[in-house]
Amino acid sequence: MNAIESMTEVLTGKAVIPADAKPRGKQRAVKAPKAPVARKAKSGTKQEAAVAIFKRFSGDKTTVISAIMDELSMSTAGATTYYYNAKKLA
Repeated sequence: MNAIESMTEVLTGKAVIPADAKPRGKQRAVKAPKAPVARKAKSGTKQEAAVAIFKRFSGDKTTVISAIMDELSMSTAGATTYYYNAKKLA
């Protein structure tokens, strides 16, 4: 216990926990971060079709989104989401 801790204890009447005291109770184990896994589109899904459309149009955003909307019967919001996911997977 250092001088400040002992003076605080004398003045307040409360015990001071030293800074180097070990905490009680269960300690959590620290997990190592997982390595990123290369993802691939599942076969026979809209996602796989969107990746094929993305590759066919060389990633041109407006063309790919409109093709996804037409070929996969999607809204603009859905096609945009599939475009960005296809961009990650391609």
